Amino acid sequence: MPIVKQLYRIKTVLERCKKFLISLSFIIGGVGGIIFGVQPIFSVSMIAIGVLGSIYAYLASETQSAELKDIIDIQAVLLAQNGLGNVYVQMFMKEMLKNGFVKDTVSVLNRALHANPNDVQALEFLAIYYAMHMSNLQVDGVRENELTLKQELATAKQIVQKGLRLAPRRHSFTDVLGICLDIEGRHKEAREQFRKSSSLRPDPYWRLLMATSWNMSGNHKEAIKELQQAKEQGAAGWVFNLYYGRALDMVGCDTQARKYLELAYAERRKHPEILRRLISLHTGSGRFLVAAKYAYLQSWFTGFAHPWTAMRKLISAIKLVALGLGCPISRSCWKVTQRIPLLRKLHLKTFPPDSSEFSLGMMHIRRGNYIEAEGKFRLSCEIIPDKAESHSNLALSLALQGQRENALEECDIAIQLKPDDIRFQVLREQITSGNMKRVIDERGNEVRKI
Repeated sequence: MPIVKQLYRIKTVLERCKKFLISLSFIIGGVGGIIFGVQPIFSVSMIAIGVLGSIYAYLASETQSAELKDIIDIQAVLLAQNGLGNVYVQMFMKEMLKNGFVKDTVSVLNRALHANPNDVQALEFLAIYYAMHMSNLQVDGVRENELTLKQELATAKQIVQKGLRLAPRRHSFTDVLGICLDIEGRHKEAREQFRKSSSLRPDPYWRLLMATSWNMSGNHKEAIKELQQAKEQGAAGWVFNLYYGRALDMVGCDTQARKYLELAYAERRKHPEILRRLISLHTGSGRFLVAAKYAYLQSWFTGFAHPWTAMRKLISAIKLVALGLGCPISRSCWKVTQRIPLLRKLHLKTFPPDSSEFSLGMMHIRRGNYIEAEGKFRLSCEIIPDKAESHSNLALSLALQGQRENALEECDIAIQLKPDDIRFQVLREQITSGNMKRVIDERGNEVRKI
């Protein structure tokens, strides 16, 4: 291990030398350009020296870094072969403890497996990383993520199978296999894996994975039961608070959910899932400015590892601020603009006064909180009584609660307001036939167009 430390010291010194040489080269070029600006030959010569010097410094340092990397790789293989540990696993653990994340997780752990293909600890860390990353991709719900998700599922399964062959008693591999099955929609099989995991570990935290599986299959009450049993068996801390707060949010217990999520946040302020849930909770309750605060923090903490993702989060925070400040102003202006046809049309096109209620209603439908969705769409209908989309979505939320007659009445209002819009006719036919699964699917795609 002392040899490895010495190598890393050399690497640090080389990186510092590279920065110094680049800076010095540009200073020489810049100063030369200023001093000899009158004489173009000297000016160009000095600038050329600066540029060439910086290129040389960069290439030299890159070559030295590549050589050093090869030396460390060889050293890691030799240590692993002699049973003296895995350098890259130790690097990963040290950086994780220090920063809470590892920038090049997959690269570091793959190098660990290159040193020792049967390193159970490296396989375990890699499997957990893929499980977390796939969960995040699924939550984001971006179409571009679908191909990445499929590829990572295949990779994660290979890692898990190898891990189970090498260490069948490690519950982490069983847990990740269950998570993979949940992502594929095979929830019953996933819960079988989590029950198997319960026999491999002494703690009750496998119930948290069970709760997530129940939530993913739409059975939120069973999820709450699992979490209550976990609490009785001693589950506590930020992990439990996060899962319990998330489950309570899904059943509409806003106040209790906020309490548990804020407890989790007090303990782990930088955790992305805690921040995401707090954003979702406050957005769902219409507290856009509070949600914007957490979105900004999420952007700030993400920026160190993923700059582009951080930029997207920052844009989300700005949008939430706009909603928080814009909705009350828009509603106040509506009292005047609704009476003037041209201003009314412009207002509805740019920032409708029911933006908050309508958006939250759609979000609650996606989550399966149909009672909350109904309340939001009723408010939307009160603000703009002649908005056909609000009446059609109110009809959908009523139909999903089994209130068929009331739903058909709202559908008829939407059809009267926009008789040429075929969507409302189709919705009425689907509610009449009782084909609600098809309604959810079609409305889920339609939501983005409204």
